[in-house]
Amino acid sequence: MKLKNIIGIVLVLILGILVYNRFWGTPEEQAQAKNTFQTIGKAGKEIGQAIGGLVKSEKEKFDAGKYNGIMDKMGNFFHNR
Repeated sequence: MKLKNIIGIVLVLILGILVYNRFWGTPEEQAQAKNTFQTIGKAGKEIGQAIGGLVKSEKEKFDAGKYNGIMDKMGNFFHNR
């Protein structure tokens, strides 16, 4: 079995346990699962904002000509092939 498959199975099991605990667990388990989902949500929002900022910054650099030399070299490379 590949490591990628094992990691996927483990993540599905963890998600299943969290969902089960959130709806059918003890009050403590429900609170812990709710807190976990909230933490994941906040982290996802922060990651999304960071990626958005990076894309915006790189777009501005692209528009300013940062990648012109690289794009020309790549174009010449593929044109000569």
